[in-house]
Amino acid sequence: MDIRRLGIRQLAQVTSVALLVGLLAACGGDSTEDEASEGVPAQAQSPAEDAGSGSAAPPDSGGEPAPGLAVVSPDDALFANLPAQGRVALTLQAHEKARLGQPLQVRAHVPFPRGVLSDASQVRVVDAAGQAIPAQVRALLSWHSPDGASAAGVRVVEVAFAWTPVDTEAQTLYLAYGVAPVPAASLPAWRTVAIEESGFFPLEYSGDDDITEPEVFVTLSPRWLGASLLRGRTLALDAAAALPGFDGVQPAFGRTAVNDVRDHVTEENLINYQGEYAPWLFDRAGTLWNLYLRTGELKWFRHAWRATQFYRDQVKDSGYFALKSYPDLKYSYNLSLFIGYALTGDESLTAPIEQVAATAANDSFNPRYSSTLNFWTERHLAYSVLASLVAWELTGQFAYLDRVNGIIATNLAQTRTPDSGEDAIGCILHTVVQHEGGGVDSDRSACSPWMMALYGEVLWRAYLVGANTDALQQLSLFGDYLVSHGTYVSQGTKASLDGRTFPYYLAGPDYDAVTYGVSDEWTDQEHACDVAALGYRSAYAKKLRGGSHVAVMETAGALAETCLWVVPLWIRTTQATVDAGKTFYRLAPPRKFNWWFGSTSEMSWMIGRL
Repeated sequence: MDIRRLGIRQLAQVTSVALLVGLLAACGGDSTEDEASEGVPAQAQSPAEDAGSGSAAPPDSGGEPAPGLAVVSPDDALFANLPAQGRVALTLQAHEKARLGQPLQVRAHVPFPRGVLSDASQVRVVDAAGQAIPAQVRALLSWHSPDGASAAGVRVVEVAFAWTPVDTEAQTLYLAYGVAPVPAASLPAWRTVAIEESGFFPLEYSGDDDITEPEVFVTLSPRWLGASLLRGRTLALDAAAALPGFDGVQPAFGRTAVNDVRDHVTEENLINYQGEYAPWLFDRAGTLWNLYLRTGELKWFRHAWRATQFYRDQVKDSGYFALKSYPDLKYSYNLSLFIGYALTGDESLTAPIEQVAATAANDSFNPRYSSTLNFWTERHLAYSVLASLVAWELTGQFAYLDRVNGIIATNLAQTRTPDSGEDAIGCILHTVVQHEGGGVDSDRSACSPWMMALYGEVLWRAYLVGANTDALQQLSLFGDYLVSHGTYVSQGTKASLDGRTFPYYLAGPDYDAVTYGVSDEWTDQEHACDVAALGYRSAYAKKLRGGSHVAVMETAGALAETCLWVVPLWIRTTQATVDAGKTFYRLAPPRKFNWWFGSTSEMSWMIGRL
């Protein structure tokens, strides 16, 4: 069956479901390990590398509704529809080293969908019986509007209250919104625990005294988190996702990324994320936050929060990443810092967020494309724009917003009327020499679909947070490019590849990287997942603008089919893996975790809504 010809909802019911059954079963079989891209043998099944520590995800309902206001469950709309009053479930769990039996200060940080909460003072904490718990409340973040209006309301509210844990078992309380508060006059002192004192992955970031955790953790359901748009519009990983063969294995690859692996794995096969820069490309901390946002699991909150603090400490005064030996803009991120701030209220993250934005604005890379530039890529463009966009989300300062909108406008104009004088093909045409920074002998024009995927997420975010509506036009044009130039179908260089759709590394009006030997099907297939996400974002942008999105949807579906085929190739299943001391879920290179599962977090939601 050719899923390129299927509707999006049909795609959800075909190959991906079969893959999930095979991938998530218990380890078994005696097939020969073959990493030569012939696919996972029929006997191959997913080893139980999911036996890591951490509590289970809280249910979306948060337990039994308390009397009075109902526990709300957001619908799956892009901008979730919620009642003016309701309750949000808060799952509390004491740290392993918390002072049990004593009143502790809890700080819960609850993000809200746009337009739901207009006044941070109209919230209270209640127990399952509806009894109010005195709390101190403040608005941590606001939804900003391009015209400076404040009507968009509160984005994140912080509530601090006292709680006395008797053990480390999880307990559910509620944040009731749209009701009068019950203020607390005083609270116990706020305390944190150094990770050296923790029994949870004690070697993670060992020796870093600046990385701490609260005495009490507060987690939220993935349904609520997904509706709050912290990393776009996401679905829970355990929901009826459209691509379970992709979504279902994310936690397993995540465990490889944090070295939560079987005892047989040798030290040289672990990810050295504390000493090397490579695992951080494409924002490792941000990708770990994706796992928390889509599961609600405490263990992923802890991994993401620790990674965020480590990354914060590696942001130099110059705004560049300290583990990199030279200034490199593509390692300067502030989205993970912003998500961390939204979910913890840690004020130490705000200065690095703005420092990264300043670095992007002052870096030698010019995000406004012109033919006179010596170097230019969509990847640098993505992180340059994202830095200012996130700083605007934090502060509401118009200087950040003006930079975002100016860059989007310039490059949209370049897309419609290329500097080169060539016909427009739906992307920001630039020369191969500009893209590669030298080392190639070609002044032909091209674009990079997989680097465009990074910028596509930024454009979509600019629309979601209310910063720029023209971003939809650029996304729509990107889809036209994917259909006409950005993808190709294998012509049978190997039987397993024949007929599969791949994204080009670079392609333009009269250039493609495969023909010129810059890339090949074996490398291009690795970006089928992220470019598929770009295709779905483009299709959704076209739908929002009232245009036809069928052709782009078919191309995205073909790429998704390739994605579902590629991912299992990176799962080892044999005794030879154990004997060699290797991981079952391979991340080679380590950045693969971030490019596969970073900008793709919304893909299942989009498929289900198109």
